[in-house]
Amino acid sequence: MSAELPPIDRIGDHPLYLQVKSALQTVVDDGALPHGARMPSESTIAGHYGVSRHVVRQALERLVTEGRLTARHGAGYFVNHRRIHLVLPSLTSFSEAMRTAGVAAELRVVEQGTEEATPELRHKLRATRAQRLYRLLRVGAADGEPLVLVEAWYPPRVAKSIDGAAIDSCGVYQQLKAAGLRPSRAENQLRVSFVDPPVAPLLGLPWGSPVIVTDSLTFDQDDRPMEYVRELYRADRFVFDYGSNSERRPQP
Repeated sequence: MSAELPPIDRIGDHPLYLQVKSALQTVVDDGALPHGARMPSESTIAGHYGVSRHVVRQALERLVTEGRLTARHGAGYFVNHRRIHLVLPSLTSFSEAMRTAGVAAELRVVEQGTEEATPELRHKLRATRAQRLYRLLRVGAADGEPLVLVEAWYPPRVAKSIDGAAIDSCGVYQQLKAAGLRPSRAENQLRVSFVDPPVAPLLGLPWGSPVIVTDSLTFDQDDRPMEYVRELYRADRFVFDYGSNSERRPQP
C-alpha cells in the first residue's frame, strides 16, 4: 500500500501534517481505497513519509473531521463513502443529477395525499384558505442507502395532473409536462439543520445528525407557483457546487 501513496513536498511551506493529509485525501477521493477499506496503519504511513506518528495522527484526524474517514478504537481508520457532488441550482431532475454524478439512485414514495395548508404554504403557492394542497414525501436512495428526503407540495390546479399511483414509474415532472406545465424558474434557499426523531429513521441517521436543507419554490411557464419542495440531504454524503449561470432543477 505504501507504493500507492502519493509523494509530499517536504520543502514546501505547509505544515507536514497538512501535506500528509492532502496525500491521504487524494487516495480516498480518487477511490483508490473503496468504502469500508482500512487505511494503512499510522506506523506504515509514518515510515513511508519519514514523519512521526504524531504528524500522521493529525492528518488522519483531520480527514475524520471532514467526514472522509471513520476512526474505530483499536481497529484503525476506515474509508467512508465518497461524497456526491451535485450542481445547484440546476434544471435537471434528482435522478438525472445523480446519474451525472455517477450514482444510480431512485426515489421511493413514503407518503402522499391532500392536507390543509399552513398560512406560509398558502402564501407561497397562492392557494386559498379553502384549498387543500397535495403533499408528496419521498426518499432518495442509492444501493439501498437513504440519501435524501424530498417533501413537496402542489396547489390543486397542479395536483389534478398528478397520478399518485404512477409516480414511482414515471415521476412527477413527466406527468406535469404531459399536462402542459413546464418549470421556468425557481427561488431557492440552502441552510444547515439537524434531523429530528421522526425524520432520522427515514434517512438512516441518528437523531441530531447534520443535514443540508434546500427550500425551492418553482414557477411554471406563466410564472405561477407550481411546486414547493423541501429536501434534506445527508451532510455526510453530499457536496454542493454552485454555478453562476445554472438554474435550480425541478423534482422528477
